[in-house]
Amino acid sequence: MAISPTHKKAVTYFITGQYYYGDPLSKRAVDVVFAAMYTLTDLRVLLRETAPLHELDAEQKAQAQRLLENLERQVGSLKQEMLK
Repeated sequence: MAISPTHKKAVTYFITGQYYYGDPLSKRAVDVVFAAMYTLTDLRVLLRETAPLHELDAEQKAQAQRLLENLERQVGSLKQEMLK
């Protein structure tokens, strides 16, 4: 079974005790994914607070708008990082 150069590099870093991050592009993409997941979690909390009818008051609508705009930016950044 052949070992890819990337896997070999990761194994080398693991064996020598260095922390392996990979290239900056993949680290940025992973960071954006986690940030988007946290934003989705905040949206989920908002939905749970307003269950079962999900009728949002003005403050909750403003919060939802802010979270959704943030999520759109994060997805845009992820597209940019992943599709270069």
